[in-house]
Amino acid sequence: MKKFQKLRLFLQKKSYILYTTIAFAIVFFSLFFIHPKLKTNTQNSSMRYKGVLQIWNIDSFEGGKGSRTSFLQNVAKTFEKKHQGVFVLVITHTVNSAKEALQRGERPDLLSYGTSCDFVADIARPIENISYKAATMRGKCYAYPWAVGQYMLISFENNFENILPENTVFSSNKNALTVVAGVAMGLTGNFTLQESTTAYNNFVNKKFKYLLGTQRDVARLMSRNLSFYIQPITNFSNLQQYISITTADKGRIASCQSYIELLLSQEIQKKLSQIGMMSLQHNIYTAEHPLYTVEQNKPHWTISPFLDAEKLQQLITLAMEALKGDKNLAQNLQKFYILYL
Repeated sequence: MKKFQKLRLFLQKKSYILYTTIAFAIVFFSLFFIHPKLKTNTQNSSMRYKGVLQIWNIDSFEGGKGSRTSFLQNVAKTFEKKHQGVFVLVITHTVNSAKEALQRGERPDLLSYGTSCDFVADIARPIENISYKAATMRGKCYAYPWAVGQYMLISFENNFENILPENTVFSSNKNALTVVAGVAMGLTGNFTLQESTTAYNNFVNKKFKYLLGTQRDVARLMSRNLSFYIQPITNFSNLQQYISITTADKGRIASCQSYIELLLSQEIQKKLSQIGMMSLQHNIYTAEHPLYTVEQNKPHWTISPFLDAEKLQQLITLAMEALKGDKNLAQNLQKFYILYL
């Protein structure tokens, strides 16, 4: 009987060791094989954000035609189909209303904007897998143009050899630096600057032979079926509509990154013709369209989207003086320029 009890105790001890070994093995394999998968699944779950993304759109310069807010809303619909459970709300703001909303503690997930929105530098987050020198800070890219315009000389005659102050009008509207564009291409003199609609009407009524304008003037002329010629200004442009990630929430950032990837995809960029704008990456117009020549001759220089208001005003003041003939000031403008990539 005693031998049997000893045998049973021996077997129990052996079973305990066996079970302990098996349990240890399970834990061991879990740590080295199962745990990484669980970690990956956790990471993937953070990538699969479910909820509402908010985009603020600021039209800080005249576009071509139509609404940039509506364009972003249409992109949002495509995005929502590809990313189930994520909804995108696009809200129109002015520069001032956006600043006021930020002061109230509101913040968008993405912000679409142009010149005069230097405050975005304080809230912008790095965009992965993208590069744009004009919006690079501390070695990282914080913005990218999703739509671009350009300055150009427009005439009803196929001749741009005699650009003079008495026969040329500069279209001047909010944040359109036509003076800088004129100086960049070497123009000097007492040129006439007029509000964009006034300048356009005076040009159409033949009060001026040349109009230094933008893609907005091309859209106006095309709407009236007028024939005209274009000489693109390749020295300078600040007519970029940027997109930046502005949320600090890690779960939302991945979805914002995906929205930007869609916005910059060839599929979407080809549709910019719907709003009379151009793409930085792709040529989207056929040879019959006036903007075909423009997009084939993209500008080389621009300014940072984060150039503060004081420096922006300084740039305009210098350009006005340079336009009057000060060559030294014209050269000094170069310190504001950044290579346009």
